[in-house]
Amino acid sequence: MKNVFIVLLLTISLHTFGQSSINDYKYVIVPHQFDFLNEPDKYLLNSLLKQYLEKKGFEVYFNDENFPADLAINNCLALKAQVRNKSNMFSSKTNVDLINCNNQAVFMSEEGLSNSKEFRQSYQQSLREALKSLDAVDYKYNYSAALAKNVLPGSQNVVNQQAYQPQIAQQSIVVQTPATNVIVPIVETAIVDLVSDGESYMLKPNDKEFELYKKSIIDDVVNYGMIATLKPTGQPGIFLTTYKKQTTIGYFDAQGNLTVELTDPNGKTETKIFKKQ
Repeated sequence: MKNVFIVLLLTISLHTFGQSSINDYKYVIVPHQFDFLNEPDKYLLNSLLKQYLEKKGFEVYFNDENFPADLAINNCLALKAQVRNKSNMFSSKTNVDLINCNNQAVFMSEEGLSNSKEFRQSYQQSLREALKSLDAVDYKYNYSAALAKNVLPGSQNVVNQQAYQPQIAQQSIVVQTPATNVIVPIVETAIVDLVSDGESYMLKPNDKEFELYKKSIIDDVVNYGMIATLKPTGQPGIFLTTYKKQTTIGYFDAQGNLTVELTDPNGKTETKIFKKQ
């Protein structure tokens, strides 16, 4: 009983510390490649982490992007996002830590676990589970507290890095699928009508991004409600997709049909296909 009380006390203290001090930081820096993977943004883990933190209200940059002037001068304005990987051949296990410029952990997540046998799905599910610990954190940047606390240590400097530019082709894009490479035409200027499960949708381009709208008719009036956004990633032809509050990936086939990968309540991956009309 005494041991249980100590564990609970430590857990409460950890979350209280994160809640009281996380607001002192304006930025989060996310590595473009994790040290436990062999290529940048593999399985889109880095992009998923970046987008989640942006949705929490942080200004987030990859570590190889140009930083804003205040961050370039004072790296203590930022937390560094780190993912601890304790995966094995049977499951993916990850934790997300937010570390300040003094190498102190401001936030440490619960362990995210996935038993999926497919690597991309397993890592993504594990990361999403770990990030659920941040759901209870009400982040709002506190400028006054940051000004008082986040003083640049004399021995630390931050240098602007060369900006990472996602390479999205203008006329056609090669999409890497489990089976083969496919040359995919991407409509960049025209609105496209789509159909899925008998319902009508509209895909609207917005610069290099896309917005997906669902069509409905109420009292003979046609309405369109936005249900998803698609943003280009560092992997050509693959889009970081926010679909009904779920962050996932989407991609087009050679006919212009859109496929979005979704996770059901049981943690299984299913695909929703929007066919071009």
